[in-house]
Amino acid sequence: MDIMKKLLYNNWILALIPLLMVLLVASIGGIERQIFPDAGDYAVLAENFFSGFEQGTAVEPGWRTPGYPAMLSVAVRIFGKTGYLWLNLIFLYMTIVFMLYRASEWRLSRGWLIIFMGLSGGIIALSSSALSEIVFIFFLLLNLEFIRRKMPIYSGLMLAVAVAIRPAALFLWIVEIIWLIMTRCSWRKVLAFAVLANLIAGIWAVRNYCVFEHFAYTSHSGRYNYFYKVGGAISYLENRPFDEVRNELSKPLETLTPDSFERDAVAGKLAMQWILEHPAGFMHSQLLDLPRFWMPDITPLWERLGLTCGNQGTLDILRREGIAAAISHYFGNASFVVIAVSIIYTVGYGFVLVLIIIGFVKLILAGRFKALTALVLLLGYFWLLPAGNLDWRFRMVVWPILVFIALIGLPGGGGMLKTDQHRSCIVRQSILIRKN
Repeated sequence: MDIMKKLLYNNWILALIPLLMVLLVASIGGIERQIFPDAGDYAVLAENFFSGFEQGTAVEPGWRTPGYPAMLSVAVRIFGKTGYLWLNLIFLYMTIVFMLYRASEWRLSRGWLIIFMGLSGGIIALSSSALSEIVFIFFLLLNLEFIRRKMPIYSGLMLAVAVAIRPAALFLWIVEIIWLIMTRCSWRKVLAFAVLANLIAGIWAVRNYCVFEHFAYTSHSGRYNYFYKVGGAISYLENRPFDEVRNELSKPLETLTPDSFERDAVAGKLAMQWILEHPAGFMHSQLLDLPRFWMPDITPLWERLGLTCGNQGTLDILRREGIAAAISHYFGNASFVVIAVSIIYTVGYGFVLVLIIIGFVKLILAGRFKALTALVLLLGYFWLLPAGNLDWRFRMVVWPILVFIALIGLPGGGGMLKTDQHRSCIVRQSILIRKN
C-alpha cells in the first residue's frame, strides 16, 4: 500500500495519465489520420526542412514559421511517421510534470489538475495531431516561469523559441516588457530580454530577405487581418456566408504578382483601409466575436475520433445565425451517444469556467493585484489579438494558466493565498518590531 501511495503521489507517474488518453484517441481515430489542414503543411515542411523549407512545395513562401517543422523533422527521422505523436507526447508530459510541481508548491489539487488537463478535448485533439500548440505551451510556460523568477535573459530565450513555433506570440515581448518595467527590472535586462525574445524571428526575417528579398518574419499577418478580421466583420454585418465574402475579397489580390510577401502587404493595406472606413462596424463585430474564445472544445475530439465531420461552416453559422443554428448544423447527423456526452462535457466545462471566475475573485479578495495584472495582460493578449476569428484553439495556448486559476477557485484552493498572507503579516510585524 505504501508503494502504491508513493506512486500515486509521484508527479512523474501522475503525468502519464493524460498521455494514455492521447494515445487511446490517436489509436481509435487513426495515428496517421490528420483532421487539421495545418498538419499537412507541417508534414511537408518537416520533410523538406533541410532542403529549402517551403521551396519546391505547395506551401506559400513565408506562410509558416520554422520552429515546429524543425522539431517535427527531427522527430520523424527518429520515430518515423508517428514522429508528430511522440513529439507532442514528450512535450505534453514535460508540461504536465512542470504543472504538477507548481501545483505542489502552491498547495493546489494535483488530482483536479490531471482531470482538467487529461480530459480536455482540445488538449487531447491537439496532442494527437501534427499541430504546434502543445510544444508552444511548454515554451510559453517556461517563458512565464523565468519571468516569475526574475530571470529575463532565460525568459527572452524561451519566448524566442515560442515565437519560432507560433507567430501568434510575435508581439508578446511588448506585453512582458510592460511587466518587467512594472516590477522594476533594470533597463539593461529589459533591453537584453527584448533582443533575445526577437532573436530567432530576426534571423528568420534575414533568411527570408536572402531567399525571397523581403525582410519579414511571415507572409501571413496582412492576409489574416484581411480575410478573417475584415472578412468576418463583413460576413456578420451583411449576413452573408463567410466563404462568399472571402472569395469576393480575394479578387483584388488575384491580379497581383504571385509574390506571397507582396500580396500579404497589399492585403494588410486593404484591411486597414476597410477598418478606417467602417470603424464602428469593425469594433462591433470584434466585440461580438470575443465570447467564442470560451466555446467548449469537445467538437475537435469527436472529429479526431472520426465520429463527426460536420464542422464545415459551423463557425460561420454561429457568427451569423446564433448558437442554436450552429448546434443543429454540427450535430444534425450525430449519434445519441455523441450528443449526450457533448452535453455532459459542456456542463463539466461550464463548471470549470465557474471555478475560473471564483479563482479570480479569490485573487482579488486576497489582494494579489500584481498577479491579477500579469494574468490580465497575458490572457488579454491571446484573447484580443486574434479577435474576429476566435475559436477554442486560441484558448488552448493559455489553458494551463486557466487550469491554475480554476484550481484556486476550488474549495480549499486558496491555501497558497493564505500562506502568502501569513508570510506578509510576519514580515510586517518584524518590520514594526525593528522600528520599535
